[in-house]
Amino acid sequence: MTVSYTHLSHTAGWVGGLTRLLVIWKGSLFKQIWPDFLLFFGLYFLLSFFYRLILVEYEDSKVVYELFCVYCKKYSERIPITFLLGFYVTQVVSRWWSQFMSLPWPDTLARYIAVYMPGTDAKSRNYRRAVCRWVNLGNVLALRLVSYKVMVRFPTYEHLVESGLATNKEMIQLKQMDDLVNKQHQISWFPFMWAQNLLRKARKEGLIANDWFTHVLIKEVDNMANMNGMLICYGWINIPLVYTQVVTLAVYTYFISCLFGRQYLLPTQYKVVDNAYVPAGDFPVASSWTETKIAGTMNIIGYDENMADFYIPVFTILQYLFYMGWLKVAETLLNP
Repeated sequence: MTVSYTHLSHTAGWVGGLTRLLVIWKGSLFKQIWPDFLLFFGLYFLLSFFYRLILVEYEDSKVVYELFCVYCKKYSERIPITFLLGFYVTQVVSRWWSQFMSLPWPDTLARYIAVYMPGTDAKSRNYRRAVCRWVNLGNVLALRLVSYKVMVRFPTYEHLVESGLATNKEMIQLKQMDDLVNKQHQISWFPFMWAQNLLRKARKEGLIANDWFTHVLIKEVDNMANMNGMLICYGWINIPLVYTQVVTLAVYTYFISCLFGRQYLLPTQYKVVDNAYVPAGDFPVASSWTETKIAGTMNIIGYDENMADFYIPVFTILQYLFYMGWLKVAETLLNP
C-alpha cells in the first residue's frame, strides 16, 4: 500500500530530517515485518538460552552444537542474497510503476467530450453520459480480472446494473458475448466499442463539429481500451515463478542459517600439552576481557577468538530489517 509522506520530508532542514519518517506506522517497514521479526528472534533467543543453560553442562553435545553454528556461519556467507534480492526488487518495483502508469483515467476523455460535443440539449447530454458510463464500465470489467477487491465489489453483471454502470439490456449483451467466447476471453473492450459507435453516430447527427474532433475522441477511447489490455497482460504474465521461488528460498535459507551462525558461543579454551588438547578454561567474558582471557589458549571448533559475547546481535537485527524489508517490498508490490 502506498502511503503519502512527502509533507513530512523536507528538502532542507535539520540534520537527519528524514528520521521523522521512521515513526510512521501505516505502510511502514516495521508493520510489514514485525510477525516475522518476532518469530525469528524468538527462536534465536530460545536457542541461545538452550545453549547457555543446558548444553554448557554437556561438553560433547556443546561441541557438536558449536561446530554446527560455525559451519552455518561460514557457508551462509556464500548465498548471493544481495545480488538476488536487489535485482528482483528492482524488477518488481519497475513492473509496479508500469502497472500504475497503465491505469486508464477517464478524466481526459470527459474533458474532450465536454469541449468537442458541447451541446446543451438532452441528446448531447445523454450521449456524453453514455460514453463516459461505458468507458467506466469497460474499466471495471478489466479491473475485475486483476483486482480481488474490485471482483468482490462487482462479482456478477447484476451488481454492475445495481451500481448504475450498466443497464439490463447491456447486461444481456455482455452475457451473450461471454457465451460467444465460451467465457475464455476477456470482454472489457466491448463497452469501448459501444462508445466508439456512439461517437460515430454523434458525428453523423452533427453533434460533433468535424471529423478531426471525432477522430480525437475515438482515439482517446481506443487508448483507454489498450491500457486496459496492458493492465490485463500484467495480471496474466507474471515475473517467472522460478525467480520468485529462488529469491524467497535464498532469503529464508539465509536467515535460518543465521539462527545458528550468528549465535554468540562460549567454546571451551584448550592448550596443547604433549600433542593433545587439554581444557584450560572458559571463554573470556566481555566485561573483563583481559582478566579472563588466558594466554596461549585456543578453541577447537574454529570460532573467532575475538568475538566477545554481547548477548544481543545488533548487526544481525539490522541485517534482518534490511533484507526482510527488501523482500516485503517485493511481496507487497508483486500484486498491488
